[in-house]
Amino acid sequence: MHRFFTTLICSFLIFTTLSCSKKGADGVLPAYFVKAKINGVDFFHDASNKNQMMNYSEPNGYVNATFSLHVSPNNVEQFGFTCLGYEHRKPEVMTMLGGGYSKGKTEIYAANSAVQANGKCSITKIDDKVIEGTFYFDAFSENGVGTTKISITEGQFRLEF
Repeated sequence: MHRFFTTLICSFLIFTTLSCSKKGADGVLPAYFVKAKINGVDFFHDASNKNQMMNYSEPNGYVNATFSLHVSPNNVEQFGFTCLGYEHRKPEVMTMLGGGYSKGKTEIYAANSAVQANGKCSITKIDDKVIEGTFYFDAFSENGVGTTKISITEGQFRLEF
């Protein structure tokens, strides 16, 4: 499982660099976004520039949804998760298989299994272009083998894929 998350973290590094922004002055969310609380601290990403990665596939009778985001090369902040379900192109609650968050080269938190992640991803809307939902999970220091836990809560997304 350690290799699974190491591969997931490496894939974060490969994908597109983004900039982080907040809601508009009127409090309205952009068309596409990801937001969550990481140990109670707000995380928000305006995904309208379509530079994040969201994969939704349906191999071998199950559904795999993977999201990853690499925020600014200077900050080296990364965030992502993978979940598994069975309802093809329908709303459903999916099992969180793993996820992670890192900031810099020393703060690397990971959940390398569904048991460790202790989370869910709920797909609330999906069509040929947009996927929306909510998520939460836990991750642990030292790329998932440490004892310090962070909680990613109140996650919400609306993404084009």
